[in-house]
This record gives sequence, structure tokens and C-alpha cells, in this order.
Amino acid sequence: MRCAADHLRWHTYDIHRYKRPPRQQQIWGINPTFYTQLDNDWESIDYADFAIFSTDKTPQVIDWAPDFTQLMEKLFDTGRQIASKHEYLTNVLTEIEDHRQLHSSQHGILCNSQTLTCPVIQQIKNAEQVAMNLRSEGQVMSIEFKRFNDTDTISIQPQASSARASAPSNPIGVSQGSNEEQQHNLHIVGPAVTSDNQVLSDYLSAMPSATRGSRMVIPVPGNRSRPVLFTMVQKQPLGLDSNRSLPAEKLQIAEKVLEPFLSDLLDVYFQKVNSSFPLLDEASFRRQYSLNKDGISPALLASLYAHSMTFWGSSPSLSRQRRPDGRFIWNLATEATYSQLYRSPGMSIIEAILLNVGGRPTTSLIGNGVLLGSAIAMAHSLGLNHNPMPWEIPQSEKNLRMRIWWAILVHDKWTSLSHGTPPHISKMQYDVPSPTIDNLCEKGSSAEKVLKASIYVALVGLTDVLDLHLTHIYQLRKTDELGDVTHLELALNNWIDSMNDRVRRVIIRGTNLDIPGAPNLRLAYLTVRLLLQRIELEAEKRISNAGDGRLLNCYMEARRTSEEMLILTQELQPEHLADFWLPSSAFSFPAAVSFLLRCALETENSPSGLSQSSSLKIASDLLTALKSHKEKHAWDLGDICLAQHTEVVDKLLAMVPPEDPGTSDFSEFAMLDPSFIDQFLPSLWDPLQNAW
Repeated sequence: MRCAADHLRWHTYDIHRYKRPPRQQQIWGINPTFYTQLDNDWESIDYADFAIFSTDKTPQVIDWAPDFTQLMEKLFDTGRQIASKHEYLTNVLTEIEDHRQLHSSQHGILCNSQTLTCPVIQQIKNAEQVAMNLRSEGQVMSIEFKRFNDTDTISIQPQASSARASAPSNPIGVSQGSNEEQQHNLHIVGPAVTSDNQVLSDYLSAMPSATRGSRMVIPVPGNRSRPVLFTMVQKQPLGLDSNRSLPAEKLQIAEKVLEPFLSDLLDVYFQKVNSSFPLLDEASFRRQYSLNKDGISPALLASLYAHSMTFWGSSPSLSRQRRPDGRFIWNLATEATYSQLYRSPGMSIIEAILLNVGGRPTTSLIGNGVLLGSAIAMAHSLGLNHNPMPWEIPQSEKNLRMRIWWAILVHDKWTSLSHGTPPHISKMQYDVPSPTIDNLCEKGSSAEKVLKASIYVALVGLTDVLDLHLTHIYQLRKTDELGDVTHLELALNNWIDSMNDRVRRVIIRGTNLDIPGAPNLRLAYLTVRLLLQRIELEAEKRISNAGDGRLLNCYMEARRTSEEMLILTQELQPEHLADFWLPSSAFSFPAAVSFLLRCALETENSPSGLSQSSSLKIASDLLTALKSHKEKHAWDLGDICLAQHTEVVDKLLAMVPPEDPGTSDFSEFAMLDPSFIDQFLPSLWDPLQNAW
């Protein structure tokens, strides 16, 4: 770090990142320290945690006030650790001793020691409160001055400064739906250094005047086993023009297009989506929407509007109106999401991404994968993978953190299955408890709300079962242990047995589908069951002495599951089609049809047998049902399957004339040519085709 001017000498240690203040504005002090008298000085100040400087000018603002002795010790320790990497720190070690005589001269160092007095304090000690709003390219920082009655000094702390470990109030510092005007996030500190920082935190907590830029969260008073430490980080890229908000512009355009239906779309979201897949706290969100709508993340609002448009026809008021172009609204929401992800990532951008990737129809596999990966990275950085229940934080924040994590977990696993890519989240790297009815429903909630919550709890539990299957199929280094898949079947059966009677009937028999979220849960169960049977089939094939009878039985069981999927699809009523569905459900149908075609091709030994195959018949009937739902009710979940398989199935059905007596054997059939699959099934979506 180079000096700004001859009369100014400073040294910094890189911890926190802050934005550059406007030119010609002098800001003096500690955390952050800026001096912009020279046009090019700010370029060297990317990070600043504390500084020592001397000048004969009166400082205008002093932002952070650590104890002088503590500051000296910190500089000594820091200098020893990283002097080899930062040349400017080598000079600090020799200058510290000179600064111990600081108060005999006119230096502008602020000290919280009760025995020392700084000349700067004499000029401001009579001020009860001073507030300064610093606009740094749209950034507003409030600095609060507080008087210590027992000293002649004043402690100065940023508004967003962290609390002490003994009384943590908000590790994130962002309320639900906030647009996060605060320019900093708390970022979790890795477990490798958490214990070291805990020792320092305990030492500093014993000093009433000490302040610091990190926050220790100890789960239970006196419990030293699992501390969680957060530190402050800059959200926006340095030098970004924050006066121009692209997300806000995109939201404004979307709201102009959707006026006057915004409140109706909000109602539709909470009635159709949030009730079955709880992400937002409805009461809190509606309150903020009513009182401070501008405080809600533009990307979150835009994504919510776009997400709700899928259910336009389900609203009595909206169904009578002309529906705007949904793709245009989705493009605006996606642009706002990408922009905010880059400009100001935080808790609300995770919610926006979850609404985005959870929207229908799915049109960008790669884009959704990128967004979901970003959301998971943000969730880890904010510590959402940690169980917040023992933390001394408000219950509302605990609920918010867990709701977001459950939603991320569900999307990660089901997207992994549908996209054919390994999941991002490992079971061994999070300890957030599974949802319960108590987590999702307040005391005295209606039976209907409890039933909806039961369906969601079952979906998250099924997601855990799916995770076991994903671990099996995505393991590249195959071992002999993979041949035994009994634990997968056991996990699925245990999950079924853990459900109450009404939910179990949804899963096993496909009844009670009028419960919101039940049709999606039934299809998800059949998808996992078909996946299990495919795994068992491949395991049987790896056994050298496996008989044809055992393989044929595997084919028949998988075909029966596919037939249940067909029956479910045929029995779906308009109200079921208009219910909540995960977008990954759209990939269950093409995966089932692909497997049915495989069964037909591998089990039939003649052209006539292929044309009369029950597997091919089930596939054809499934396509017919999906096409009917598409034409009558504009149901989009069958689009991928129809686009990829309609022509293929028609070709297979038309290959053999009906009058063919079927005397020819399979050796005369063109299936002997391996190019047959490529010719007739050129680009079928089967995400597991490379998993075996």
C-alpha cells in the first residue's frame, strides 16, 4: 500500500473490502480508511481493516475505534504473519514503537483507553449523536456516534457492525425480501480457522470498548463444540456504478406490463406455489410489500411475478383477462437475477434464483444449472448449511434460513436427476434438520394447512432417498459394493412407512390427489421407484450368472411402474394440472418413455413382437395423454417428452405392417445394426444414459 501524500502515512491489513468514496472527500479513521485528496490515491485502497496515520489536519470522520493497545498488538501479530507478502507491513513494525508516544504530539489516532486522550476527541466529545450519510456511487453508509459516559472518548461503529458473541441478533443482517441496501454481507469463516478466531473473539469480548468486524455464533451457552464465525465482506464489485440499477429497471418494465394485476399475481403465488413449496414467509413478505415495497429485491419480485404467470388461468380474476407474454416477463426476471447476482449477491438473490429455476416451462438447462450452482455457493457462504436451531437468533431467522436450505436441497437433487449432472450438495456437509409440521405451521393452524405441510415434508424426505440413488449412479469409480442395491430399496420403503395414512395413500395408491402438491409427490415417487428398478436391472446384468428369468422380472417391474405413471397422467383432472409441479417433473416422462422403448427393443425378438409390445403401447398411450393435456389445458410438463418421442414412437409403430404374421425372427430385423438407435432415437433425453 503506497502513501497518499507526504503529510499522510498509513498502513493497512487486508480483511474487509469497501467501495471508493467520492473524489475530494476525506474520510479518516479505521475500518475503512480512505483518503482521496489525490486523484489516484483510491486505486491502492481496495481493502482496509485498520490503519495508523499521522497528520496535522483535523480528521473529518473516524469510523472505527479499537483500543490503542489492542491495535498495536494486532499490528505486531499481523506483521509477523504476512510481512513477507506485504512489503508495506515491514515498516509498520518499526513505526509502532514511535506511535506509543502518540499522545505527546498532534497525531489523529483515536484510542478507547480510559487513560489516554486524543486531541481529536476534544473537538467532538460534546456531540451526543452525529450521523453522516456517505454516498459512494449510490452507497449509503450510516455512521453512528455514541458517547461513553465514563470516558472522554467516543466509540464510533458502522450501522451494520456485528454484534458480540454473547448476544447475536442477526448473522446475516438482511431481512426477508430485502433489497440489501447495506453494502456488506456476513460471510462464514471456514472451520479450519474458526477455533483460532474463537480464542481471539473470547479475548476481545472481555474488553468492553473493543469492536471487531467479525461475529461469533456459539450454538448453546457454554457449548464449545460447534462455533460458527462470520466476517464482513463487500457485496458489490469495487468501482461499480451503483447509481444505475439494472434489476430495478427490469422490474419496472415487468410491472408496467403486468399492471394492474400485480396484487393478483402475488395472491396466486402464495395460494398455488408457496402453500405447497414454502419458501417465503407470507405474513412477513406481504407486510413488507405493503409498507416498503422498494425494500424488496427487484430480482425477487420480478421472479415471483414470472413464476406466478404459470398459474394465470387458475385465478378467477386473472383468467378473465388477456395473459401477457410470459416469455417476455421471464426474460426480464432472468436479466434482473443475473444482474443482481453480480452486483449485490445476498440472501434475497438466493430466493430469486430458486423462484427462477423452479419456474415453468424449463427452457435453459445450462442457465438453470449455472444459477442453481451460484445459489448453492451463496448458501454455503452464508452458512445456510448449518443447523441454526441452537443459535441465539430470532426464531423467524431460523425459519427463513431453513426454508431456503430445504428449497435449495430439493432443487439440487431433482435437477441433478433431470439434467444428468451430479448434485452440488453432499449429505456429509450440512446438518440442517429435515422439516417438520411444527417448522411449517403455527399453533392452531387449519387441518388443510397441516395437510399441505405434510405433503411438503414427504417431498423433502423423498429427496433424501433420491440422494442415495444419485450417489450410486454418479459414482465414477465403480466397486463391487455397487452390485448390492438393497439399501436403496430399504430406504424407499422406510420412507413410505414413515408417512401418515393420508400421505401414504397418495404415494402408494395415487388417491387423495386433491391435496395441493399431492400429484407432484405421486409422480416424484414413481420417478424414484423407476430409477431404483433401472439400477437393479443394471446390477443384475453385472452378475455373470444372472438368469434370463431374473432380468425379465426386472423389466416387468419397471414396466409396471411406467404403467402406473401412465395411469396417473391419464387420471389427472384440470385442477390437478393447475396444481404445483416441480419443473423437474417434465423430465420424468421422457425418461420413462426412453426406458419403455429400451424394454421393447431388448425383450422382443421379432418385428411383430416389437409392434405388439406392451412397453411400446404404454409409451404411445403416455404420449397421447400428454398431448391431450397440452391441447386442452396448455399443460407444459409434457412438452419435452412430446417433442423428443412422438416421431420416434410413430416410426417404431409403423415399421411392421399389421398383416405381418410375425414369422420372421429378430435376426432378420434391422435391430442388428447398432446405428438403429442413432437413426431412430437421435436426440432422446435420458439423463442416465451414461450413468451405467
